[in-house]
Amino acid sequence: MRYPSGAPQQVLRDLERAFKNFLTIPKRGFPKFKKKGRKDSFYLEGSIKITQGNYIQLPRIGVVKTYEILPFVSVKNVTISKRADCDISFKYDFEQLVTSPTRSLTL
Repeated sequence: MRYPSGAPQQVLRDLERAFKNFLTIPKRGFPKFKKKGRKDSFYLEGSIKITQGNYIQLPRIGVVKTYEILPFVSVKNVTISKRADCDISFKYDFEQLVTSPTRSLTL
């Protein structure tokens, strides 16, 4: 599997956060070494697009078909993990519609 250039940068960010937690939170303990091949995953951010109902365009990987129909929103980042076949989780922003009350109820 080919990893994009953003994946090693995310590994360094995670390592930095682990050492900061170790130094500031005493109960955390020293960061543990994670063996290659167990719970492998990598992180992507940037130009990620949902193209059709169940296709997602990932940088350097290409178009990936999903089993679920995805909402047409702008995706912030994606984590791809290798469990069974492949597991894709993504983070996106959406605006929740806030409705104002139309009438009041007094008791």
